[in-house]
Amino acid sequence: MQLKSRSGEIRDLDKTKQNLLARMNIIQELQGSRPQIVHLFDEIVTRLPDGVYLDQVNQKGNAVTFEGQAQSNARVSSMMRNIDDSEWLENPALVFIESKEKTGTGYSHFQLKVKQSSQTVEVEK
Repeated sequence: MQLKSRSGEIRDLDKTKQNLLARMNIIQELQGSRPQIVHLFDEIVTRLPDGVYLDQVNQKGNAVTFEGQAQSNARVSSMMRNIDDSEWLENPALVFIESKEKTGTGYSHFQLKVKQSSQTVEVEK
C-alpha cells in the first residue's frame, strides 16, 4: 500500500516538474523575443528612404507588411535594397505598386512584405 502511494506521489511530482519546465521555456522564449519589436521599429526608421511614407505596418508572427506611398517607384526599390542590407529584416517582396497616374495623388501606392529574422539576443539574468 505504502509503495503504491509513493509511486503515485512520484508520478505527480514528475508531472509538476514537466509543467514547470514547460513554463520556464515559454518565459525564456518571450524574454528572448522582447527586444525584436524594438529592432523592428529601429529598422523601419533606418531603412525608410526619403520620399517613402508608410500608412500601415502589420505584423503576424515574423511576417511584416508595409503599406504606403512613395514619390517614385525608384524609392520603393531603394527601400527594398536597404532591407536587403538589414540584419533584422530579410526577403523583401513587393506585393503591388500602383503608379502615380493610377492613384491620382502624385504618389505611387505600394505594399511590401518582409520577414523579420530571428536574431538571438543575449538576455540578462
